[in-house]
Amino acid sequence: ALFFIDEGFANPAVLARRLIAASGAEVVETTVSELTTAENRITGILTDAGPIRADRVVLAGGVGSPALLAPLGLVPSA
Repeated sequence: ALFFIDEGFANPAVLARRLIAASGAEVVETTVSELTTAENRITGILTDAGPIRADRVVLAGGVGSPALLAPLGLVPSA
């Protein structure tokens, strides 16, 4: 949780960039075409730049999420 006593507001885009920078995560700008799996686990993503393996995948695809989940038989909750 974050509390900004002076303004009571956090710009989500600025906050996200700062949190990513602080985490040391690598940011890759590419298009995801599918989630990759092995042994009933999501193991990464397939992008237009090639596959990217990951220990954890956070799906934040907005309206594109159902298309990524459908091949896995998963349905996002409403």
